[in-house]
Amino acid sequence: MKLEETFYFVIEWVKFDELERESKLLELLENIPLSNLSLKFLKKIVAEEKILMKNIECLKLLVNALKQESSNTSIYVFGGISDTKTLVSRFDSSTGVW
Repeated sequence: MKLEETFYFVIEWVKFDELERESKLLELLENIPLSNLSLKFLKKIVAEEKILMKNIECLKLLVNALKQESSNTSIYVFGGISDTKTLVSRFDSSTGVW
């Protein structure tokens, strides 16, 4: 099973009974090497999976994975939280490009 599939399996399992299983999300995500996921995938899941935005500890895991995947000159900005999407932007200070 691919790492991305494992991640989605965990998310879907929690969503199936969110009230009961949401408390297990962090523990499950801690067992997935998120830093081995691509930057593109990490940005996509942050933007699409609002269940992750509800839990600050899960968000910290994702931010740490993003930091490891990117260079030291990148700054990530999370915002624009709505019912459907969260905006993730990256600023590369070495090029001055968002």
